[in-house]
Formats: sequence, C-alpha cells, structure tokens
Amino acid sequence: MKDDLLFVGNILYSAGRGCNAEVIEVSQKKIRVKYYSGKIAKFQKKAIGEFLFFREEDAELSVKELAEKPEYLKYENDKIIEKYNEITGYINFIKILKEHGFIGFHHYTDFTNFLKIMNMGKLFSREKALKVGFLDSAQGEIIERTTEEVQKCVRFYYRDNTPTIWRSEGIKPDKPPLDIPHMPIPVLLIFDEKLINQENAKFADGNAGVRKRNVIITKDPQKAINFEWDAVFESGPYDKTALNTDEIKFKRNAEFLIEDEVDIKYIKKIIFRSEADKKHAISILGENGLFEVNHSKFPNNYAYLSDYCIVKGNGTYYIELKFYLNGLAVERYTHELQITYSDKIKEKIDILYSTERIKRDRIYSNRLSMKFTPLSNKTVEKITYLMDGHISAVWERGKE
Repeated sequence: MKDDLLFVGNILYSAGRGCNAEVIEVSQKKIRVKYYSGKIAKFQKKAIGEFLFFREEDAELSVKELAEKPEYLKYENDKIIEKYNEITGYINFIKILKEHGFIGFHHYTDFTNFLKIMNMGKLFSREKALKVGFLDSAQGEIIERTTEEVQKCVRFYYRDNTPTIWRSEGIKPDKPPLDIPHMPIPVLLIFDEKLINQENAKFADGNAGVRKRNVIITKDPQKAINFEWDAVFESGPYDKTALNTDEIKFKRNAEFLIEDEVDIKYIKKIIFRSEADKKHAISILGENGLFEVNHSKFPNNYAYLSDYCIVKGNGTYYIELKFYLNGLAVERYTHELQITYSDKIKEKIDILYSTERIKRDRIYSNRLSMKFTPLSNKTVEKITYLMDGHISAVWERGKE
C-alpha cells in the first residue's frame, strides 16, 4: 500500500515534543525524523497516530476518531487497530439486533420518574436514583437477588414488552401488596444505538439481575453477537407450566447496561401509552418533538386514562375522562379531583357519583363526563385528576 502521507520531506507533528519534525527516511517498518533543533529520532511506523501525527489538530483526537481515519489505520498502531476492531464489532452487533427488529435500547420508567429524568437531564443507575428520590417500581425480593454490580448500572432492554414489564405495568386495583412490582403510569424511553460506544457499556444474554443464573455479562460486542437473539426477541404467549418457562423469561428480559448514568441527549423517542399521558407531559414540560403515543409498546393489562378534556365554561368546568378498561369496571378504582384556588385553598372531590357540584351528564361504561362547579367567588388555578391516587390529568389556568 502506497504511503500517501508518509514520505521524505513531509512535515509531521510530534505530540511528545509539541513541535513539528521533517521526515528524512522511510523504510519498510521504520521512519526517521529531524526536529528543527537538529536532533534526529527513529520511530516504528506504528508510532503514527500515537506519537506522530499528520496534522497538529489530529493529536487532540480520541483513539476512536483516529481509527475512523484511513490515513492512520493503515500504519497498524496497536491501540488504533484494537479500537477499529471494536467499532467493527459494534457495527456487526447492531446489524444482528436490527435483523431481529431492534429500534434502540428500551428503558421503561414510571411517569413521576420520567419527569425527574427530564428535569435532571440524566438517567441514573438504581443505586444513584434512589438517593435522589426516584420511585422504586421493582419488587424487593428481586432486588435482593440483584448483584451490586448491576444495581450500579442503568439498565435497558433490547426490546419492548418484556416479562418484567408485564408484571409491573399499570395501576393495579384493590391496593396490591407493597412488594409487588408496580409502575402505575409507564413511559418508554428509546435510546439511540450510539450508546453502544460508551466505554462502560455491557451486554447481558438474559436478565442481568438474576443472581442464581449463569448470566453472561461482557463488554465485548463480538462475544455478544453469539447470544441467543432469537430467544431474546421471541414474542407472544408461552406455556407457563412448561419446564423451560424460567429460561424463556430470562432470555426475553436480556439487558444492556451502562455504568452509573446516561445523558438524556441519547433519547430518540419518548413513547406514552395514551394521549392522556402525552397531554400530561406537555402540560408540565412543554411540547417536545420526541413525544409520541403507541399503546402497543405496553402490555395494557390494567385500566388507565386514555384521554381527557377539561374546558372552562361560564362559571363551571366541563370535564370528560375516557378510559381504557381491559374488562375492568371504572368503579374498581378511585377517582378524585384536587382543586387548587388562587388563594391557595385546596379541596378534594370524589367524582365517581353526582353531587351538588359534580353533575354527571352522561353515563358510559368507559367514560366519566361531568360539569364541575367550583367554590363561589374563587378562581381555579389548577385541576388535577387522580386515578387510584396517581396523577393522570392536569389543567392549569393560562395553559388552556
């Protein structure tokens, strides 16, 4: 291969000396350079990209950036070649995932945690998240079996609707026990595949939190390519009485890990289960081009608010709440309005049945429609609707 940039008379930049040097000899494996001071030094050609550079600004580039430049790659510097092989491994790894329908790394979180993530600009490991007040949606027994190494990582799935999400998603009626995993109002964050380039990225061939199983966790994408990806991406029902049930769940829960934290700049989609959740997010965070609604990304096992409309009228407010029920009755849940007035007075109102100030004007199996009359001579600043104690809709004066 012709040495296009490495020839006698060319000027190289010496990072070690912080000055230029002229090439005075080029052999098969070595080069000699002469500094302006008159001193002559001999280098292996492999020094190109580590000690000697074709341009001064190249000395500031990372090894990864140099590995993407053919003029440096050709001199086979060990560090550059290693990084090039790593990059190639990443490319091949992502290709394998995409052949199975991969669209990005999936992180499910509850709505309250989602707001904290967006405000802080970071997605934290479980260990760090609990220190800053995030909602814990995991089952205590499962976390007890999770290694400290994994708890120090931000955890992602390669796919949607994993068995763990099937267990935790949705507002569970009748006040479930505290040790049951619970993600009342889920939000799905899809992260860019570029996360794979993080130095602290790890790949697991199954649920990384299962201490008793021989889960494989590696930083090597070449090794991860050989994971059982057909089993990881397999969807649909399975025989829960079969002997391999645990193995099926283990594989479908396969995880991608990043140590400590991840910046939200890598988010490429924010997916809500319903229009109601999207409206709620917009009312707090404002419009965002990443927001979209796709209920198929969630199990939809329990009832939730699918859409809502709150309109101020002449002395009254028209409120319509539309639900996805999945066979459940509206009455299985509590339904409450919290009203905040401009003088800071607050009140709570059960809206399941008509009262003097809550006039139900329509009766549907999947809707609650009503006219609400506020306290006389008071200005309503905010109306919050809670389903089983979970904020599901918000109206604020001035944000109509």
